[in-house]
Amino acid sequence: MKYTTRMIGTVVAFCMAVPVFAQQYKATIPYRMVGEKMIIEMKVNGNARPFIFDTGGRTALTTKACQALQITATDSMKVTDVNNVESYYKTTRIENLTTPDHVINFKNAPSLVIDEVKGWECFGVDGIIGSDLFANTIVTIDSQAKNIIVTSAEKPSTVSLRKMLNFTKGGGMPIVSIQIAPVSNINVLFDTGSPSLLSLIESDFEKIKLEASMEVVSEGYGEGSIGVSGQADKASSYRVRIPLLSVGATKFRNVTTSTNNHPYTLLGVKLLQYGKVTIDYPRGRFYFEAFQPDNEINNQGNNFDLTVKDGDLFVSTVWSSTKGKIAVGDKVVKINGKPAKKYDFCESILNGIPELKEKKQTKLTIETASGIKNISTKKNDMKRIGILTGLWLLLFLNCGQRMAAQIRNKVCDTIPYEFIQEKIIIPVTVNGIKVKYIVDTGGRTGTMYDAATEMKATAAGYMRISDVNAQGSNYQEAHVQNVSIGENYKIKQLKTMVLPKNPFFTGLGVVGILGGDAFAQSVVTFDSRSKIMVINYPYRPEGLKVTDGIPLLDETDHHSIVNVRLGDNDFKVLFDTGAGGFLLYSTEDYERLSDISKVTNHGYGIVAAGITGLGKPVDIKKVTVPPINIMGKEFTNVGSTTTVMNGSIIGVDLLEYGKVIIDYMRRRFYFFPFEEGKTDMGGAPALWNVSILPRNDRFEITTIWDSMKDKVAFGDQVININGTSLDDCPMSQMAVEDIMNAIPGDTGYIIVKKDNQEKKIEIRKEK
Repeated sequence: MKYTTRMIGTVVAFCMAVPVFAQQYKATIPYRMVGEKMIIEMKVNGNARPFIFDTGGRTALTTKACQALQITATDSMKVTDVNNVESYYKTTRIENLTTPDHVINFKNAPSLVIDEVKGWECFGVDGIIGSDLFANTIVTIDSQAKNIIVTSAEKPSTVSLRKMLNFTKGGGMPIVSIQIAPVSNINVLFDTGSPSLLSLIESDFEKIKLEASMEVVSEGYGEGSIGVSGQADKASSYRVRIPLLSVGATKFRNVTTSTNNHPYTLLGVKLLQYGKVTIDYPRGRFYFEAFQPDNEINNQGNNFDLTVKDGDLFVSTVWSSTKGKIAVGDKVVKINGKPAKKYDFCESILNGIPELKEKKQTKLTIETASGIKNISTKKNDMKRIGILTGLWLLLFLNCGQRMAAQIRNKVCDTIPYEFIQEKIIIPVTVNGIKVKYIVDTGGRTGTMYDAATEMKATAAGYMRISDVNAQGSNYQEAHVQNVSIGENYKIKQLKTMVLPKNPFFTGLGVVGILGGDAFAQSVVTFDSRSKIMVINYPYRPEGLKVTDGIPLLDETDHHSIVNVRLGDNDFKVLFDTGAGGFLLYSTEDYERLSDISKVTNHGYGIVAAGITGLGKPVDIKKVTVPPINIMGKEFTNVGSTTTVMNGSIIGVDLLEYGKVIIDYMRRRFYFFPFEEGKTDMGGAPALWNVSILPRNDRFEITTIWDSMKDKVAFGDQVININGTSLDDCPMSQMAVEDIMNAIPGDTGYIIVKKDNQEKKIEIRKEK
């Protein structure tokens, strides 16, 4: 049964200082700008490594770099990314972190360990160098010389105090007060990881819009930022023109910015175009030496933004002037009348799209839901095409708790499961009530009404769900509290669909299904040989490398959709523990790949039962497909039946051949085969040439294959199966399946009653 139904990096606040040389020193760190990021080189245990320099960030190494340098994690820490998403991350210490001129060696420097997410590859870096590294120093950033000067802090900076602003947060990070004319003062984080001059958070926007002289020029809607915990939901934002912005005595006129959902308003890397910045960390002083006292900005916003996905250009944000004409997700099909090319994501982030720079005005042909639209854009409207203004590297640190307390939040639960009727069943406690659920990686959590009532669930609206038969229905949603899966993995509040009573559920002794959404903050391992599930949080299992996995393609928090290879074709499938069998081949995929799929039999009927009930009868084909390669493991001679579904499925039978690990937090999928080499799957499945299900308060023929099409008809009543009367049989799919599975050998018989006449008909298994 099947029930379906941005990398951005700044870390703020610091928990400890980093020891450096006690004597006076002055080190020079050259930097280069790559895609609006400051790239520097530091030596990690003697090895030169590239990093992003991020004053709003905390020092971090990627897991890949740690592996290459043989650096192991020693602790953990809670962090919040640019989208305000909290997660726990491993920490380590770098024994020797040295400036490229060998002047300063930061010994035993604390570092986060972070996974590479989309965008790291564009910059070719091994991590972030953040403000925490320089907590005992004075740092000067000179954009004209492209140098970062780090000096000892026994004496304060010699820069004039008239150009100085105090830190407002206890000296930990460069958060200073700036003025938006005429009277509004706001606190901003100076963040070289932010690509703009100013990025305004909505709370500051609401605070100053009544008292400041500023104008809302546009309203936009688009994709959120990519943080280390994933991409934020689509959201609205405002574009604002500020006539006068003052950083100390320096004035910036006619600044256009947009609102964002960050923890702080950000003063970004573009500030360095207008002057030299010095940060005296120990004294909490920020100096800005402007190249000129008064600066006219006059930056203009785009009418829309684009992003590259899988080589194609898509609309990522739409502002007021194009609202109603195009929408987020629309595809650019032509540029100046020529078919759009395939574009490299990194190249678009670093250098933009060449065709958009060639002419003063560019005409884009965009494929929308309502048809083809032509949109014109000026040459300077989109200097750099990416997600909003490009990739950020934002990772915010919460230091309110001690690390020792945080490490106790680690979870590694081993849960034995039952495997009944091709369903994984585990015990769960909800609000103190012990129940059982089916684990269904292809669906959302659903609970039958009576059980939800006993759990004291609270109403939470309605949701439309499509099941395995692509049949949709509206279901009430509810919140259940205090969910315990295993001893340690706990969910304070979980949303569940409220389902009607289901004979299949009651027959299995379960109250519903636990979908992928129940495990959204964890890493789940399925080990069929031991019949266990293992839940890890917040870390991956020991020794599991992110490079061993493949990305989850779906943007939701509950689907595990991945790319596999079908012959020479990329093939998108849903890994679904709620689906029996190995391959469930969608009709759409069959039609697309019919030239490489061999039909062995034809049928007509109902293929599956979903939460909305039985599907409608359809034409069915039994097929064999080219070899399927799942992460290096090849399955040959794979057979399946076609069915109307929202995409093809790899079912629970995959677990017979290896361990599956789903890292929902980092959106990665892993498959580790029990045996190497090819596995022959035996071709088209051997099935009874009729199927029987409870329907219309009786047992009926619900599927007919070619050899039986002249003997029975869809909907014929069945009263006996191989000598077992159905008079007293429960109206249950499971009950009739048990009877069919009990037939010895490959032949049997059924008794069909039609027009008050009984007829005995032979049935057999066939491919």
